[in-house]
Amino acid sequence: MQFPEMLTARPLVCYTSDMGGYVILGGNQRYRALCDIGAVEVPIVLADDWTAQQRDEFLIKDNTHYGKWDMDALANEWDAEELAEWGLHLPEAPEEKEEKESCPTCGKSV
Repeated sequence: MQFPEMLTARPLVCYTSDMGGYVILGGNQRYRALCDIGAVEVPIVLADDWTAQQRDEFLIKDNTHYGKWDMDALANEWDAEELAEWGLHLPEAPEEKEEKESCPTCGKSV
């Protein structure tokens, strides 16, 4: 690595899993890049004292402007108001058009 100081400026943000090991909240792409170059030590900041809501908020805020989102998962598993407060706005679902019956002869709506 030609600029190792960069890692200490941008450590991974993790918390200790109930099952052991760490869960990365911030820095997944850096982690992948470090794995690709064979790094064996990575600086981390532990967020073990954060609440589950703080972890969720960090996760969203840290990724608001980057990455690809699973919009279905966000819409179904997250609170839309919280996401909006944290800077992530979900696209609104298109309104369903009311289907009107039409005359089989002339095609006009009835």
